[in-house]
Formats: sequence, structure tokens, C-alpha cells
Amino acid sequence: MISGTSHRAWQHWEDGKRAVPADVADRMRELCDWRERAIDTILEAVDNNIERLGEPESIPLVWYANMHDWDGGPILWRPHQSACAELVSINNLVRLVPFDSPAYAAWLGNRADSSPQRAAWAATISPAS
Repeated sequence: MISGTSHRAWQHWEDGKRAVPADVADRMRELCDWRERAIDTILEAVDNNIERLGEPESIPLVWYANMHDWDGGPILWRPHQSACAELVSINNLVRLVPFDSPAYAAWLGNRADSSPQRAAWAATISPAS
């Protein structure tokens, strides 16, 4: 998805047999930057909510086991997974809520799908679920 090249080309880049093309390296840096911004944005929102509301029991974060459920485009799915993993590792309040498409659709009803709606749905899922 990043370069339109074969798996074999990636192997050669990873093994150091060939140099990574500049456009691919630039795209990888953009994805890394997106991941860092996502982490920073979520941590800032957590801090703001703690300041306003006090420390919660947990902070639900939607986890997408497959890219078809993820609403941010397929190329950002892996960076999102990586960001979620880091957030769990650095903040013990963060808990991952696996996205359940049928349960979400039932909860959503006639409302429009959006990232904030998915976050609101995740907040309704108890940690024991």
C-alpha cells in the first residue's frame, strides 16, 4: 500500500540489499509522524479530561483487529494499532475495546458513523465484557 511494490522488494530493502527509494522513505516518515501525533493527541485529551472530571477507572480505546472495520483508511491501520499498543504500555488507565461491528451497529441505530461515535460506544463497554 505504501509503495506499490512487491513483497520481495520490501525484503531487499529490509535486508539492506537495496536502498529504500526516497519516496518510500518519505512516506514511512509521514506514517511515523502520524503515529506520534495520534499518541500525543490522545494523551492530551486524556490529561484534559482528567483535569475536568478527575481520574477515571479506565480509558476505553477502540481496537480494530482488522483493517476493514477501521475507519481511518487501510494505510493507517497498522500505525493505529502500534499507537494503541504504546498507549496501553505508557498509561495503565488505557484499556482496549475490541471493535464489534454488529454490536456497534445495534448501538449506533440511525445515527451517522464517526470516530467520536465509536469512542462513545467503546465507553459503554464495561471492562468485564
